[in-house]
Amino acid sequence: MTQNNLQELKEHLFRALAQYWNPAYSCFTFGKVDLVPTVEEYTTLFCRPRI
Repeated sequence: MTQNNLQELKEHLFRALAQYWNPAYSCFTFGKVDLVPTVEEYTTLFCRPRI
């Protein structure tokens, strides 16, 4: 997989996840299931190093 393909995959994944984001509760909502990312998962999602 090339770097360009990886970046494109990340963008599609981000868009797919964004539609399930519930800003009122800061979690992902899938039907009646709420998922809250951990700090480690947030840093991975946003490609930021941990502080």
